[in-house]
Parts: sequence; structure tokens; C-alpha cells
Amino acid sequence: MPSRPQTRATLIAMIVALTIGAVAGVTRHQAADAAEGPVPGIGIQRLGSSYANAAGYDRYAYVITGRADAAAAATQPGTSLVYHSGVSVNTVWDSGVPYSVASANGWLLTSSSGELLRNVNYPDNYIGDVGNSAYQAEWARRVGDYLASVGADGVYIDDVIADVTTMTGGIAPGRYPSQAAWEDAMVSFVTAIGATLRARGFYVLLNAHKYIAGNGGSDDGSLEAQWWRRLAPSVSGLMNEHFVQNAANPAQFRATGSEWYNQWAGWQGLVAVAQNAGVDFFGLTYAMPADTRWLRYAKGSFLLDWDGGGGALIVNPSPDASSPGDSDPWSSEWAVDIGRPSGAKYQVGVGWRRNFSEGTVVVNPSSGTFQTFPLGAAYAMPDGSTVTTVTLSPMSALILRSTGTTPPV
Repeated sequence: MPSRPQTRATLIAMIVALTIGAVAGVTRHQAADAAEGPVPGIGIQRLGSSYANAAGYDRYAYVITGRADAAAAATQPGTSLVYHSGVSVNTVWDSGVPYSVASANGWLLTSSSGELLRNVNYPDNYIGDVGNSAYQAEWARRVGDYLASVGADGVYIDDVIADVTTMTGGIAPGRYPSQAAWEDAMVSFVTAIGATLRARGFYVLLNAHKYIAGNGGSDDGSLEAQWWRRLAPSVSGLMNEHFVQNAANPAQFRATGSEWYNQWAGWQGLVAVAQNAGVDFFGLTYAMPADTRWLRYAKGSFLLDWDGGGGALIVNPSPDASSPGDSDPWSSEWAVDIGRPSGAKYQVGVGWRRNFSEGTVVVNPSSGTFQTFPLGAAYAMPDGSTVTTVTLSPMSALILRSTGTTPPV
């Protein structure tokens, strides 16, 4: 046991260190982030060749890569997921079942006239017979064995779509001539794949989307919610691509305005849809690393309904002239850890607020109205300054730290 003088010296040293940190604008929370491992509720997607050009992956709770970087991502402390397609069979890279195997076994779908179906946007991708039990078993076996070989934690399955004609240029498979028939086949695929891979201990995340031309539910997220409820029992998590951004124009924020591409509340509601179904919610956003306003808005929206468990806002860094997409988008502006939810979200004017064990989040989804939030206590801005009231411009958010040594409850 140390003597009394040594104990006093230690306490004095700790006080000095904390004071210096505060003067420098670095809170105890910020200093601990790097040391405590991944920040819950955030993730990064690195497809293509950008993985090796960046760093900081130990900060993210989830890291999604392609096969080329799967082994490297598996060494990170967060959950590593490897990209595969739920529909496409690629002639060059392995998306689940190799093209040669699928072709030899008759697992490539054709039109009613017998022509092989392709993804019109990616001609090297043919359409696999997702409703075929033999194809399902081969897909699950191959992907499961691959995940085990590289030490990955699970799979990220893209293109789990409810209407394949959105991919084939309007041509339906002869075997699944209606949207309903295809949807049932897709559910069959997910059910079989999910059961096999989860039984082997793997995490199964779907990028699942339902778009039906001319159906208003395609704009407000209600079709997506319907689709997710069918898929949820078989998987670990569900992802909404282009979370709170217009998929047709990712630079356009979703808001509570009247334009068709707004519908913020409907798409925001998918967080609860997934969690109420017993699975994790993921929101994938495409953003430039320097675009902190957009990243705050996406992360703030995610936090409003997040249950504090699994799931995350996943960032796919997009390049621009001043901020290459291979740089690390992590910033205390959006990636800061404010603990776990201490209550439900509540409305403040046109905006929303939710308190957490170590801070608070405020979001203004209005397309044209500013909103002031009286905070009721002092909170730390990302730059270290202290505020008791903040005013948010339309389509913006702030994630604020508690300034007290004891987090609010």
C-alpha cells in the first residue's frame, strides 16, 4: 500500500492532467475513446481497393469489406462483415456461388424466352436462382467456409430485393413471373441462408430493399418496413442504404418537407421496425469525410431511435477533390460516444431531442425552419466549448457531451 504522501502526489498529478486536458479542449471521454476500443453505433464500409489507404479501423464497431480485405478487417476489434450479393452471380469475382458452378448446375435464371438474365447496370452479373434449394445450400456452404477461413465475424448480403425487374430492366424470370413469386423466392433464400450461417455462429446482415414502381410506399419507407418484417426472423441485422438521404441524389438530405424525396419520418421509422422485430438496424450513408454537417445529421437521426445495443450508422466514404474517399471519416463531430439512451426521444418544436447517459442529441429534420433547443444543463460542443442552448439550421444535428464528471441520468 502506498504511503500517504505518495497518494496525495498521485491525486495532484491526476488533477493537473485533467486540467490540462480541459484547457486543450479534450474531455476525459475524448481521451478515452481510442483506448476503450470501438465506439458503439458506428461502422465503416470499404469496398474496392480503398481499405489499405486508410487507418483507424479499430475505432469502428463494424467494418464491412470485400473479400480482398476480409482477413485484414477480421483482425480489428469490431465486427467484421464480408460483402456478398444475394442475387448476382458475377463472372469475375466470387459473389457467393461462382459463375462456372451456377452455370453448370442450371442455377442462372432466364427470361420466358430462355435468355439469361443480367443486371442491366452491371453486365458481368447474372441473376441466380435464389428460390432453388440446391443453390441456397451451395451458397451457404461456400460463404460459410470462406468466412471461417479468413476469421470474419459474418456476412453482408447486398441486393436482397423484393422485385428483381428493377435490376433486369423490367424483365421477369420465367420461373418467377410475378413480383409476388420472386419475393417468395427471395424470402426462401434468406430463410435458408440465415439458418445455416447463424447456426455456424456468423452474423447475417442484409441490405434489403422493396421498390414497386408507382406505389407511394416506395417513397415513404412503408414498403421497406413491410419487406423487413418478412425477412427479420432469419437474420441478425437489416440495413437501409442511403439512410436519410435521397437515393437518387445522395447529396440531398431527407427532411420533413413536402417533396417526394423528403419523407424523413417514414424512413427514420425503419430503426424501430428492425429493433421491434428483434434485429439490429444499420443505416448506410455515402458521405465525404469532410462533410461533418451531413455525418452529424445521419448519426443524430440514428441515435434518436437506436436501442443502444447492436447496429450502427455505416459510413461509405465518398471522394471529392479536397477530401479523398480513402481517408478516415472519423471525427468527434459525429463519431463521439455519448453512452446509452436514458429515455425516449421527444419533440421540441419542429425538432427532436434524446438524452443519453453521457450526453444528448438534437436533430432538426425540418426543410426550412430553424429550431432552438434549451438544454437545461451545460454540454460540450465537439470543439470543447460549452453551451446551454443551441439553435439548429434546417436538416442538421448536434451530438453533445455531458460536461459533468458524473454523467446525467
